Amino acid sequence: MKHKLIFKLDLNTLLRFIFIAFFQLLFFYVTLINNFDNYLLAGLFFLFSILLFLGYLIALKNISSKYSKLQLIDSLIVLTCILGGILTYFINHFVSLGAVISSAIVGLTGGLLAKLLNTKEANSLALAFYCGSYVGMSSINVLENIFIVALAAFFTGLIFILTKGIFKGYGGKLGTMAFIGVVILIIFMKVLGG
Repeated sequence: MKHKLIFKLDLNTLLRFIFIAFFQLLFFYVTLINNFDNYLLAGLFFLFSILLFLGYLIALKNISSKYSKLQLIDSLIVLTCILGGILTYFINHFVSLGAVISSAIVGLTGGLLAKLLNTKEANSLALAFYCGSYVGMSSINVLENIFIVALAAFFTGLIFILTKGIFKGYGGKLGTMAFIGVVILIIFMKVLGG
């Protein structure tokens, strides 16, 4: 039996896939540029990125386009993402428990609530809550106050909705979405602020 990489997708699903893949690769390259002066390591990371791209093609083959319609749960996802970001930021910077412990507390709370409610929607909201917690882990030097955290988490929630069904079951998606949401907010602030 031959496996084919030829598959049919609607334009909406393809664009959502390209969006998340682009920012994940951008995050990868920014990390590479900022941390490595060694050309051998840079070459190895370049080879790794080729493997990552091939993995994207394989993941694209498995994407379902059933997620292309907006639903009521989507607005709750955005709100839950904002709440997760604000709570984590508050615990991190005002209770001074640190970013990792703060995110863990928020993620655990969301997971326990989802387990108690035991519905598919509750699981989606718990993931959005945890995704927002990654935004709240940001330094006070990057996101200066809770209002800015809420805006970054809002963008992250929108990205969460845009990428439903993309890279489902793959690690790193929640953190990548939070990174993209924060970067989009920072770009907007730079453009609007001068």
